[in-house]
Amino acid sequence: MEHERYQELMWLCKGDLTEAEMKEGWHWCRDWDGLLVGPGMFETSACTCEERKP
Repeated sequence: MEHERYQELMWLCKGDLTEAEMKEGWHWCRDWDGLLVGPGMFETSACTCEERKP
């Protein structure tokens, strides 16, 4: 995900992720109080959400 897209979603406070973004593993993580997390982020390593994609 491009930095600009990440910022856009964070400013929208839980904006809709595209299907492609979700397939990449991006999700609003309940383990991190709703933070948008995805591939390459430290938070993903501790995530136990069902939405997490390996």
